Amino acid sequence: MFNALVMRSMVVFCAVITASRAAFALDDGLYEGATSSARTPRSVEAAAGTTTVRFVAARSARVRRASLSSTSNDNDRYRFTATVAAGRARSVLVLVCDRRAFVAQSEGADARGRTVEFSIDRRCADAVSRATGAARLDRRAVGASVSARFAVSSRSFARGVSVDVALSIENPAGSPRVQRRVGGQQRGPRDNQFSFRVFRDGALLPERPGPDFGGPTGFVALEPGAPAVLRAPLDRWADLSSPGLYRVECSYETELAPEETQPFDPAQRHLVWRRRFEGVVEFRVEPTIPR
Repeated sequence: MFNALVMRSMVVFCAVITASRAAFALDDGLYEGATSSARTPRSVEAAAGTTTVRFVAARSARVRRASLSSTSNDNDRYRFTATVAAGRARSVLVLVCDRRAFVAQSEGADARGRTVEFSIDRRCADAVSRATGAARLDRRAVGASVSARFAVSSRSFARGVSVDVALSIENPAGSPRVQRRVGGQQRGPRDNQFSFRVFRDGALLPERPGPDFGGPTGFVALEPGAPAVLRAPLDRWADLSSPGLYRVECSYETELAPEETQPFDPAQRHLVWRRRFEGVVEFRVEPTIPR
């Protein structure tokens, strides 16, 4: 009798799983349709930013071109970009993958059709690859030999003198040529590719406000054997007016890409490698005020 009860429980459990799987209306793929409050055999709840909408699929979208590129070094996030036939002007495009549905995060249109983008996780990426035939493009390390060093020009500064932190980024001679990202975070009081935690006599100082309003960005060559030197005025991050021993934890974030690639092309985003350089500098601010 006990075995019969166990078997009956297993059957019920399997039936629940099967019913749950069958309840999801759409197979993996990209669909065209409309949002509606109606519940139909082809409707699903689709994530749209921080909310959800009910989507009713009219048809599978006709994908003309698609790419599936990693957007993280850990290969746990991907961008799926698809160009589809124009279709109906007001239709909604929704991606279904791994029993989840997503409204496009961005969309544009030109003579070739409508282009939509979705940010998805690894499981969804695998499902999309199987459904659409788009190859999943993973990231691999770029510029492994590139290194960086933070420094200040002196071990001691008079009170009131500006203190710059210099960053030297070097691609050693004989290494493959790479590009590095510059800009994108400098439209404000400082360049927020840099970040600093400033301590005076062991106490962490408050960080000065430095809102990030973006800014022009691009990639420039980092030639082998020719270090790039960048400078950041430290008083944009903290008040250095009081004498004492300062210890600064420094970091700088950028992206590296092989030479001759187009890092902003959605189909080539997997060729980009994020790098975060870190270091520490120390100096003393003396009580003397220069005349």
